[in-house]
Amino acid sequence: MELPKEKYEAVQTRIAYKYDELEKMLIEEFVRHHHANAKLKMKQIANVLSQFNGYSQAIDAYVEQCQWQSFRGGDIFTDIWNMLQKHDPVINDVFPNPQQVMSKLVLNIYHGKLQ
Repeated sequence: MELPKEKYEAVQTRIAYKYDELEKMLIEEFVRHHHANAKLKMKQIANVLSQFNGYSQAIDAYVEQCQWQSFRGGDIFTDIWNMLQKHDPVINDVFPNPQQVMSKLVLNIYHGKLQ
């Protein structure tokens, strides 16, 4: 059953705003704990965010952070291999769907560095 739009539009708008605000705060919190290497907190937040529409934004933020300062050596393929080995345990420990995160990371590397 849908609520009458004219009667509840303001309430629905406020709920949507709060939902977006909470989601943004969780993503920021996730990034902050990633910088602090607090895997347990990251895992807790990732589990909560997995129920939100913006979960992919948390994955995107993680993928971007993984690549930051990762490609400084002379051989990009060695750099990629080392980065993937470094982040694989974290991805498996933190995210409820590690295959999705690793796939996104590899695809992002391919499009950003190899193509």
